Amino acid sequence: MVELKKTLPDETRIYSWNDLDVAFNEVAEVDLTVSDLILFLLWCDKNKPIFGNTRLVKEAFVFWVELNQRGYKVEDPHFFPYRYGPYSKFIMATVEDLYFAGFILIATAAEKRQYVYMLSKKGIEEAENLVKEKIREEDREYFKRKRRSLDKLKPRKLKEWVYQFDKSLTQGKYISRSEIKDKLDLIPWGKLDD
Repeated sequence: MVELKKTLPDETRIYSWNDLDVAFNEVAEVDLTVSDLILFLLWCDKNKPIFGNTRLVKEAFVFWVELNQRGYKVEDPHFFPYRYGPYSKFIMATVEDLYFAGFILIATAAEKRQYVYMLSKKGIEEAENLVKEKIREEDREYFKRKRRSLDKLKPRKLKEWVYQFDKSLTQGKYISRSEIKDKLDLIPWGKLDD
C-alpha cells in the first residue's frame, strides 16, 4: 500500500518518490484518456472548430460527465471549481501536448481575442481510429448532436447550461467558487436540443 503525502484542491494526489512505482501500479485502468476525450470532442464536429478556452473546457466537462454516465471509464481530468465554473488545467495542458504532437491546430481569432481549436489531418485520422475502437456506434451520433447543440449556445447561455448541468448531476460541486453563478439565469439542462 502506498502512503499518500498530500491531496491538492483539484484532487491531484502527491506521493513520496519511494512510493511512485507502487502508485503507478494502483492506477485504475481507463477506456479513454484525457487525450482521447479531447480528440473525440473535436471529432464530433470535425469541420467546425471550437472557439475559446472557456467553451473548450465546458464542452470537455459535459463530455467527461456524460461518457462516464454511459459506462465509459474516462481518465479524470481533475476539474475543479473556478471563476466561471468547472475548469481543468490538465485539459489545457493536454490540448497543448496534442498541438505539439500535430493532432490539433490552434489559431487565434483576432477579432474575438480567443483561441480556435480543431483537428489537423493527422488528428482526424487518429480520432477516426479512436472512435472505431473505443466508442460504441449508438453513442457516436448522440455525442455529435450534443456537440452541435453546445456549439449553438452563446457563451453566456453555455455557462448557464453547464451550471445547471453541474447542479443537477454533482450538486453544484464545480460551480461553488464561480464569480458569476448568481448573475446567471439557469436554464434547465434537459432543454438543450439533442
